[in-house]
Order: sequence, then structure tokens, then C-alpha cells
Amino acid sequence: MKTKKIITTVVSAALAVTSLGSFSISAETTPNPVISRNCPAYSESSPSTAASANDAFYYSMWSGSAPDYLAYDLSGVPVEQREKIIAVWYNATGQYDYPVVSGNSNGMPTDYTIEVNKAAGGTCPESGWEVVEKVSGNTLHSRQHVVDMKGYNWIRLNVTGVDGKAGGTASINFDIHNVSDGITDSWIFLGDSITAGGMMNCYGTGFAEYVNQIDSRYYPVQENGGIGGIMSSHGKENIDRWLETFPGNYVSIAYGTNDSWGNQTGAQKYYENTAYMVEKVIAAGKTPIIPTIPYATETGISAYIDDYNAMIEKIYTEYPEVVEGPDFYTLLQKNPEYLSSDGVHPNSEGYDAMRQEWASVMYENVYKSESSQDGMAVTRGDINVDQKINVADYTLLSEYLIGKADISFNTADVTADVNEDNKINAFDAVALRRLIAPEQSGEVTQSSWEISADTAKLQGRTVEDDGATWLLQSGSAAEFRVYAESAEVVLKGNLGIDADADYRPRYAVYVDDELVIDTTLDSKEKKITLFENGSGTKTVKVIMLSEAMYGAIGVDCVNVTSAKAEPVWPVSKNDISIEFIGDSITCAYGVEGASQYEGFKTTTENFTKSYAYLTAQKLGADYSALCYSGHGIVSGYTSDGTKNSESLIPDYYKLNTKQAPYSANWDFESHNNDAVVINL
Repeated sequence: MKTKKIITTVVSAALAVTSLGSFSISAETTPNPVISRNCPAYSESSPSTAASANDAFYYSMWSGSAPDYLAYDLSGVPVEQREKIIAVWYNATGQYDYPVVSGNSNGMPTDYTIEVNKAAGGTCPESGWEVVEKVSGNTLHSRQHVVDMKGYNWIRLNVTGVDGKAGGTASINFDIHNVSDGITDSWIFLGDSITAGGMMNCYGTGFAEYVNQIDSRYYPVQENGGIGGIMSSHGKENIDRWLETFPGNYVSIAYGTNDSWGNQTGAQKYYENTAYMVEKVIAAGKTPIIPTIPYATETGISAYIDDYNAMIEKIYTEYPEVVEGPDFYTLLQKNPEYLSSDGVHPNSEGYDAMRQEWASVMYENVYKSESSQDGMAVTRGDINVDQKINVADYTLLSEYLIGKADISFNTADVTADVNEDNKINAFDAVALRRLIAPEQSGEVTQSSWEISADTAKLQGRTVEDDGATWLLQSGSAAEFRVYAESAEVVLKGNLGIDADADYRPRYAVYVDDELVIDTTLDSKEKKITLFENGSGTKTVKVIMLSEAMYGAIGVDCVNVTSAKAEPVWPVSKNDISIEFIGDSITCAYGVEGASQYEGFKTTTENFTKSYAYLTAQKLGADYSALCYSGHGIVSGYTSDGTKNSESLIPDYYKLNTKQAPYSANWDFESHNNDAVVINL
């Protein structure tokens, strides 16, 4: 549990719930199969094409001259399979949201209603239709609508406007999926022209078809959110609007080809745009999925693509909620024959191979993973057992309490009993609302979080004392991530703060690798503003630049204004850890001095310019340093040739630091290193 020093009442209540713990239990992904395939279909002005809307062939469509309707008789579908449904229509317009790039629609419904009817099956009713959803000014080439069908036998799409004007001819496929047991198998694939060209619904070779071929229980809802020519910035600008219309679970984010083409965006900005979209998907209670950027032979892309794919790897590390999608870089690199003559876009065989890869990888990473029958950890409050506690859980519990939903599955007695009183009632809903409120309702609170091993990745030798984490050696650092509107870090001073200006402990603070402050500590407390009027997640690093002999830096806490329940968490550890043992060279003595003749000053020591730090950065490694200027193995520095036995590294290697009061023994068992560099 991350430690809070000060917290508002609402957040405190939430923590009382989150501490209830997890339990091992089995769970299974619920299929959302198509139930409308070849059911009786009716249209007023175009009855001959109505059946083309729900056959298995997505190249055949209903063509209705608006105003017109497409109605389905679902009375032949078992009642329990249509209590709640997703009605999804697909149009063949090439761009998912055509105004984004000034495109054109083609037979796309823009003004319509979704309606239901209780009439008995057999003859399409002329009256008794009830409007359950009305859409005006639609710009998307596909839409999903969740409909409560309990007590109803008919559903219809009633189109009044096409391509942004009254009248016109609509051209669509229209599927009905059973989601009575929850929306778990609904997908949208957001991306650029490669997504647009590859993720359309296809007879026999589409994503849904390939998933169904692997496991006949599943036939996912599948929207193609591809738009040709766009970059991650377009995704960032429109993600809120797109998520508002998408009721499903899985959101693929697949930009980068155009970003990297000529390095138009810059890898860091691409990361920021993608991270923004990831956070929006997570905040909406959905699951983000990111594939790698496809390999291309076009030199304008190939020169930069590695830098951009490195940002995707960073996303995987920084956001554990992200499901890793297919590795399209490797797929196309190993099979260049899948590329068309432009060296960028796949050919028809390549697109088909990519859809197969989507299905096989998602079956392993999503369907099989979430359908595991052993050892799945479920937590009180995670009512739908999707490994997240969010608004979807609150909605499910609320509907259960008023008799609109069933939670009789085998996890409910644990997950729905949020307040742990062996009852499932309104008090559980209150507790769950408190739990998710700071993260999901937008309620902004102020809180203060201690910096410790629970909230930060600690590099180098550190010690926790007096409520703070003390950075003791050259390069010792605390790195953490913050999701907040504003944040400040509070530092403490002790050793060395009363020394002359050039001999106090020197430190630096970075936000998203941008230097915020680089100075020496001269007071017992120092508050540093990290950012204001911010939005989203930022990475913070506090690092000691000078050596242990001249003081320590205490990282006390970070004060935040945030709507997230736990807004501070550690940066992920790297796979490699290296320890550097040395003298003044390792300490970066004088690295910023005016010349080799300038005397020692902490203001000219900067560990980020040392060989040790740069080596760790180059290797992507964590690091630790123990180093003192003038220290050796047999003798320390001496000006007259007399042996100096007072300044020996072996005497201090086992200690956190030689400086009291932090000179206790270092815990080697908890800090293993893969390599140790001795430079003495």
C-alpha cells in the first residue's frame, strides 16, 4: 500500500475499501455472439435487399432509400439470449470519421433512431415502435448501441438522413449481438490507413471470423476505426468523442506510421500523444491494446521507426493495463512480400496475414488470459472480474440492486460484498462509489504522498528516516510517476546545508526528462513546484548530483491536486542493475569545472555527466554508486607519499554512507546487482 501523509475524507474512505485484498478464484470471458444471422429482415422501400444486411457476407448490404427502416424479427431467438443486446451497423465508407481529414461518406446513416417493438413475430408491425436511441449528425461509418430488449421481439434501424442530408440511400450491414451477461467482447481498432485498409469486416477472413475459427464460442463486435493519413495527434484530439460513442471493452490504438514518416511528430511527442489516449481509455473503464508500428521499406519511415517502436515498449512498461498487440514490425520484416509496391501499405495477402495475427495474438493475450480457470485474482469491488475497479462495476452492482442485472456468477459473493459484511446491498454500492469516485467521477482532491519504496523507484543507496527518503550517494535518486493537475515535491536538508555555498549538497529535479531545478540545498525544507495546470501522467526524478562526503538530500513527499485515487506510483525497474565503486572519477569531480586547475566544489560535481550514469543510461540499466573523492583500496589520497589509511573504500563499502547519522549497514540482500564495476 502506498503511504499517504495527508488525504481528504473521500480518498480515505476509498482506501479502506481497497485494503480488503484479493482472492484466487476462476472466471471466464463471456462471449457476445451474433444472434441476428439470417433472421427475418424487413424494409419498407427496399425489401429485396433487407436480408443482405444480416447474412454472413459483409460485401452484400441493405440499400434503403431514406426515409426507410431495416427491421429484424428476433422472436425466434431464445429470450435469455436477447435480454440485452448490442445493435451495430457497418457502412463501407473508407474513413471511420470522415470529417477528420475532409473525406467523404458513401451511403452512411447520419440521422436515425433505434426502435424496439413488443409485437409477436411473423409480420412486421406498423405501430407500437418505441424509440430507445436517437442520433443526429452522425459522422462515423459504424456505431454500436446497447439496447434493453427484455419483453421486446423486434428491433429496427429507422433512417431519415444519409451522408449529412435528408433522403439519400443508406448502405449497411446490421448485426445484433447478445450481451445479456455483460459487454466483454466488443472491439474498436483506431488507427491510420493501415488499420482502415485491413480491419474491415470480411466474410471468412475478418478479425471476428478468425477468432470464431479459433474458438466457435466467440464472434466479437468489431468496428474499424481507421482513418487514412492521420497521426497520433489526430487520435489525441478526437479520442474523447470516439470513446463517448463506443460502449465496448477493447480499444486498439495503432498510430505511428505517419508520425515516423520523415520524423514528423518526434518520438517523445508520439509517446505523449499515445500515453494520453491510453489514459483516456483506462479512465473510461476500457482496455487499451497497442500493436507495434509495422515494418516498412520506405526510407522515410525505416530511418525513424525504431525510435517510435521504442516508445511503444515504454508504454508497455509504464502502463501495465495495456495489452500488447501483434508485433507487426517483425511480421512484415520477416515477410516483406506482404508489402505493396509503396513499401508502406500491406497488399491483400499482407492485410489478411495481419488480421490472422490480430486474432491469434488476441486469443492468447485476451481470450485465453481472461478465461483462465486457475488462480485468477479477484478483488472486492471488481464485480465483473476484469482486473479493474471502475464505473462498469458500479453500474453492474446498481442494476443488480434494482433487479435489472444478474450477478449470480461464482465471484459475486466476494467481489460485490465491498464492505465485507457478508451481505450485498446498498451499503456496498456506497462503498464502491467512494472507492472509484476520485478516479472516475472527476472529483479533484488534494493529497500528500510520502516518497518511499512504495511510491518511487529508488536508485542507489538510500535510507528512510524521519518520514523522508534520504539520497546518500552520488546519483542516488527517487523516480516516480504522478497523475495530477498540479504537483510539488518537498525536500529536506540535514547534512551539509550550513556549509559554504560551493560545498552544500547539490541536486536536480526533472519532469518528463526536462530539468526543473539544479541547485544546492541550503535549508531544512524546500518546496519545488513540479507542474501547474497539468493534465495526465508525468514522470518525476529527484537525483543527488554531488558526493556523499558533502551531505544528503531528503525527499519528503509530493503534494498533488488530482482526481485519481492513487496518483503517485513508482517508475518501473529495469531488467539490469549495475553497481559502480570508485573515487573522484566516479563521483564526477570537477566535471563542470572551468579548468583542470579549479579546486573541489560540489557545484561542479554532476553525476549525470559521469561515466557511471551515462553507461547505465546507454544500457537501459538501474544503477547504484558508492564513491568518495580521494579514497582508495590500500591508501587514500596523500600529498607527501605517506600512506593514508583513513580514506579506504573497503572500510565503508558495507555502509549506507560514512556520514552519521545514516551510516548503518547497507542491505545487500534486498539490492542485488547483475554487475559490479570497481574503478579505484
